[in-house]
Order: sequence, then C-alpha cells, then structure tokens
Amino acid sequence: MTFMAKQEDYDRIAVQTKEGAAGSVHETLQEGWKQVIPNYPFNGMFQEELMQESKDVNKNIKQIFTFLSIAALLLSAVGLYALVSLRVLSKTKEIGIRKVVGASIAKVMQVVGKPYSYIVGISIVVGLVAGYYNAMLLMDSLCTQHTGASVEAFLIPVAIILLTAALTVTGKIYQASSQNPARSLRYE
Repeated sequence: MTFMAKQEDYDRIAVQTKEGAAGSVHETLQEGWKQVIPNYPFNGMFQEELMQESKDVNKNIKQIFTFLSIAALLLSAVGLYALVSLRVLSKTKEIGIRKVVGASIAKVMQVVGKPYSYIVGISIVVGLVAGYYNAMLLMDSLCTQHTGASVEAFLIPVAIILLTAALTVTGKIYQASSQNPARSLRYE
C-alpha cells in the first residue's frame, strides 16, 4: 500500500529509463530541478552508485570467507597428515610384514588408508549439512532476499577436500610402503 506524502516531504523521485537514455534523463531532471527548486542543490544519482556500497560489502565478505576457507583447508590437511603419520608409525612393522608376504603397495595403501576414507566421508557429509544451514542463516541475517546456494558451491569444495585428503593420505602411506621391508621390520 502506498501513502501520499506531504508536499514538504517530497525529497526523492525514482525514474526508470530506456537503455542508453539515463544520461540525458539525468540532465533533463537536473535542469528541471534548477527551475523548480533553485535554492537546493540537485542530488541525483544512478542506481549503480547506490548499490556500490552493498557490492563493496559483499566483496569484502567474500574475501574474508575465502581466506578463512583456505586457512581451514590448510589446517585440516596438516592435521590429516599428522594423523596419517602417526598411524603409519604405529603400523610400520605391519606394513613391512605385508610387504615381505607379497602385498603390493596398492594393497598396503588400501588397508592403511581405509579408515581415513570413512573419516573424510563423514566429515564431508557433516560439513555439507552444517555449511548449508550456516550459509542460509548468514544470508538471512544479511539480506531480506537472496538466491539459494548452487550445487557448484558445494561440489567444488568437496572436490578440493577429496583431492587434498587423497594427496595427503596416499602420499604418506606410499612413502612408508615403498621403503625396504627389512628397514621397517627393524623399526622399534
């Protein structure tokens, strides 16, 4: 519902123009303003100028979240590397025995790395659900109207996490399983 304002409260007007005519309409409005209200300066602006602050805020929020996500990914990769290193150290003799018995490097990697696939899988599911609800909560608090999250916004981080986890886990296990079995059997 729209109410008529008092004439002394008239201070804004919104004008929609055809594409390419905004500059001439702006000049016409400025000339008309000078004729009707010569004592007050014309304070006309384009919608782009009004939206620039909002765009800057959104850009800064995006940069902050990008930095935080990269930091979280790096910290997670370091933590996963530490877990794998500890597990490999505790399984050094087992890896050596499996190699002596004739197990391939791929089989050793599968046996030692299997628990990490469960850990990463569970963390992805929990992270996706929590990330979706937290993103929607954040968007609801910032904007009254916003678009929903796209599938790519969730698939790209999952792919990055899977790639990082695969490189971290397989790299460390491959390093341990490719060494001489005699050396790992001597390990105390």
